[in-house]
Amino acid sequence: MSCRRPLDQEAAPYIQRGRSLLEARLPTAASQYQARIQWLDHYPVHEAWMRNDIPEVIRELKERKTRLGSLPAPARNAAAEAAGRLFLAIGRLQDAQETFEMISIRGWREGALLDVAILRGNGPEIDEMLRRRASVPHAAPSTTAVYLARRGFTAEARSTIRRLEESEPAVDRAQIEPFVHVAKGELALAEGRVDEAVALLESPVRALRPAGLQIYFLASQSLARAWMEKGDAARAQAVLHEAFQQRGRSFGPAQVSWLAVGFDLLRLHREAGQTAEAEAVRRELAAVLAFADADHPLRAHLLTEDAR
Repeated sequence: MSCRRPLDQEAAPYIQRGRSLLEARLPTAASQYQARIQWLDHYPVHEAWMRNDIPEVIRELKERKTRLGSLPAPARNAAAEAAGRLFLAIGRLQDAQETFEMISIRGWREGALLDVAILRGNGPEIDEMLRRRASVPHAAPSTTAVYLARRGFTAEARSTIRRLEESEPAVDRAQIEPFVHVAKGELALAEGRVDEAVALLESPVRALRPAGLQIYFLASQSLARAWMEKGDAARAQAVLHEAFQQRGRSFGPAQVSWLAVGFDLLRLHREAGQTAEAEAVRRELAAVLAFADADHPLRAHLLTEDAR
């Protein structure tokens, strides 16, 4: 499926075909395929987000939110995450929280709500949710390990990485290796082993870029931070610039991490006195967050930057 900005219309027939194929399997594997179908259903909203047509995004999401209660549980859970993630991508944290709370599976629900807590900067809530996620198996151990390391829970991060490495034998080791390296790189950075962090993060950042997963944007932030600690602002900017150009690939959970990359890049451009470059990034972020909650921390930061 092509999600890159110049190819949105080219992607449409493939998305529709994929949806048809998944629907054909529903009678025998409803829960397995509902999540994928719901993400495909929300792709037109993603396209509106790419066009910065935020009023259309809000209209579509509000309408879909009102229909969630009528869906059977597997479809409702998947649709609630898809809609909630898009609410996060435009800075509507309260709408995102209300939508995520309609997910009936606790681990799934808390995994989504974790990003709301992180955006709000609610430290105690973040720590409590991360500790719970660290204690049980779940679908995103590499992302959890990154968040744990960033919050200073290095022992828990190390345990989560170990669990990722000890995944079922059926898992292709080559497929999970980039995720393991990102988690280990984040841990190395948290423990002050900056050279090791760079070595661990560079390869997965390249490998994961085409997929546009959330872990790619998190890894790009971490690699840029490592380069900054080594005093190489130019390389840090290059990493963040490359990630910021991947907006079209940032479908789903990755969208909010794309925003975070943008704010890191804006800060580095401003620190370097690169006015034109900073303004280009600022305009794109401002368009996305034009209808964000008034108390959204990133929007507030953007307004602070504007005042300078």
